[in-house]
Amino acid sequence: MRGHRRGAIGLAVAVAVLATAGCGIFDGGGSGRSRERPTPAGGAFTVEPGQEVIVYGVRARRCGITPPDFATASGEMFGGPGSQAPEVGEVFDAGEGHRASVPCGGRVPVRAIGYRAPAEFEGEVSMVFYGSDQAIVTVALPEPEPEPEPEPEPDLEEAPDLEVETEVEPEYQPELEPEVGPALKPELEPIPETSATPDPIPAPEVLPLPEAEPAPQPESTLTPEFKQELESGVDPDAMPEPSN
Repeated sequence: MRGHRRGAIGLAVAVAVLATAGCGIFDGGGSGRSRERPTPAGGAFTVEPGQEVIVYGVRARRCGITPPDFATASGEMFGGPGSQAPEVGEVFDAGEGHRASVPCGGRVPVRAIGYRAPAEFEGEVSMVFYGSDQAIVTVALPEPEPEPEPEPEPDLEEAPDLEVETEVEPEYQPELEPEVGPALKPELEPIPETSATPDPIPAPEVLPLPEAEPAPQPESTLTPEFKQELESGVDPDAMPEPSN
């Protein structure tokens, strides 16, 4: 008996370890979501045309550690009374996930169900899983960004009147040509006639030039003896030199 009890306890521990280890596996099907994020069980979602979203998770019937495959899940979730598949778009296998289950008493592995909206569709798509869990997907384009508000125009009525001086161009006046009249001859005064001949003009009086005063003779530096020899006619160079 003790051996059977030990085997049962070991099996339970192994099951718990496997269940805990399975929670760290990533979803398949390219969903890119980790099992650490719960898979929704319906709700409201919003996507753009052509996009996709995970809307539900199908667990095993007996709270098993292995979720059902997509073929089994798709046959069960829309097969019961009150269930409804989407009228537009399609559901697809989004891989494995997990969510809380009240009947199972905690978190259980599930098969994630995704919805893909058509590329040229806008509106609401309703789905009902197992006759009670509803998912509503709103497909709409993103709202355009608000345009910047234009700057207010200045109020011209309140603005003071500004006098603007404008240059006035003078009016064009054609040049007037002078009137051509008869040529006028200048009046010349007559030269008075004289009978008598005019008096001759007297010649200018010529005054005699004053006589020039003789220039003063320079004083002679000749000695009296030399003067006497000059006056006598004797050549002073022919005279014998005096002896010493």
